[in-house]
Amino acid sequence: YHLFPVRVQLEYSTFSKRWIVEALHAEHIGVQVHYIPVYRHPFYQNLGYPSNCPNADLFYEQVFSLPIFPTMTDDDVNEVADVLQRIGAVIQIV
Repeated sequence: YHLFPVRVQLEYSTFSKRWIVEALHAEHIGVQVHYIPVYRHPFYQNLGYPSNCPNADLFYEQVFSLPIFPTMTDDDVNEVADVLQRIGAVIQIV
């Protein structure tokens, strides 16, 4: 019950991860963004880590975390699934 990351491959979509996260927030689904690439943190930049990690950046652009917690009920899970399904129906593939 810590994190429930999901990855959406957006290269064929007209929507961004930000749009999806905002749409979920508008439906009161508390998704969060995790896994900011380590090299982007100032501490690691000062240690001389690379300034370009394309795979880490791609992963970051495609991942967010769905709600998960010990007191989450089946109704909560169904609500998240229903909202994801509705939003998924809006996302257009180009």
